[in-house]
Amino acid sequence: MTELHLDASDRSQTVLRVKIDLGQSLMHPEEYWRAATADAKGQEQLIAPAVEQFLEALVIAIDSVPAAATLQSWQLEAVSIDAIRNPITPQMAELIFLLDQNISLGEAELEVRIDDNLEVPWPVLLRVDYAVSPLPVSRLLTSSERSSRPIILNGNLLASDSATLAGLALAFQNWVPGLSWLAVGFQHIIPRGLDHIVFVLGLFFLSTRLSTLLYQVSCFTMAHSLALALATLGIVAVPAAVVEPLIAASIIFVAVDNLHSNTLIRWRLLVVTLFGLLHGLGFAAVLSELILPAENFYSA
Repeated sequence: MTELHLDASDRSQTVLRVKIDLGQSLMHPEEYWRAATADAKGQEQLIAPAVEQFLEALVIAIDSVPAAATLQSWQLEAVSIDAIRNPITPQMAELIFLLDQNISLGEAELEVRIDDNLEVPWPVLLRVDYAVSPLPVSRLLTSSERSSRPIILNGNLLASDSATLAGLALAFQNWVPGLSWLAVGFQHIIPRGLDHIVFVLGLFFLSTRLSTLLYQVSCFTMAHSLALALATLGIVAVPAAVVEPLIAASIIFVAVDNLHSNTLIRWRLLVVTLFGLLHGLGFAAVLSELILPAENFYSA
């Protein structure tokens, strides 16, 4: 996802804040890594072509007049070159621009669109904070619908606009800051977490009794959550080179055990619990490549 935030809550100026995964869009991963690890002057030089390309393709029209944007500041986040290359671990850059037009003075018609020659991580969530209304106006832009279409900005219409799908997404994102990280969790399972799916299927194939499955899945889930929390907080650290082969071994073990037994005994619950710890450590290795927000760390 890419975020465009037009902040006109200050009546004296309109600021555009952009959050985008530059390493997956406007820059090659190696270029973004060099920029993220450079000093301020080096960063400015290295991101300049990407910023220019972005501004050429982004049109912000206020009362049908395109607004010019000037880069004011930026923040580049990156854990490693491998994390930048991996689309499941977005390394978000924040670019802050100042517009030469102000949309906070009276009623205005706003349209934001992205030209066809620019590809960014979709969808694009557009948010506009406007001085005369406490509620944001919002739109979702997609690769097939690249324009917000004209938006009339005034205090009366903003309230109804907040009921749109994008408005609800913004509201949930504000109320539950960690909600946006659900996408990472889903991607970890499908399609990148087939090991978890195969393991749980192995638990299911032991017996067709629901209670047997629930006992095993409960032990696995509690152990998985515990290991994930400990590893994410830095209390436990196990190299991925050790964890990943053990996860594969856990799948083989469960499959072989299913061939020799069809009843649940206590030692199997203990083994499933231990394997849950392993799988939790595996997920923690993925999270280690993400930059979790410090202010919303626990909800994320």
